[in-house]
Amino acid sequence: MSSELKVAHKSRLSLFGIVKKSKMHKTAIVEVILVKQDSLYGKYLRKKICYKVHDPENQYREGDKVKISLSRPISRTKRWFVSQLVERI
Repeated sequence: MSSELKVAHKSRLSLFGIVKKSKMHKTAIVEVILVKQDSLYGKYLRKKICYKVHDPENQYREGDKVKISLSRPISRTKRWFVSQLVERI
């Protein structure tokens, strides 16, 4: 069973988004846009989700494009951390 956990840990879920707010201490709010095609009509639907993300050095500002990854629970609402800065605006 431990080998299964190691494999699951290697493939960590990652998403791309834009930093919307960065006023909290060690926390930023990142908006992720998910695009999904409707199974019946074929129309593309957009869904915006905001995640609270761990930012330990407060280095990300509003408008930055970042890559976030899933992690252990850091606080009551934070389950994500910033893994990479894609583009600074």
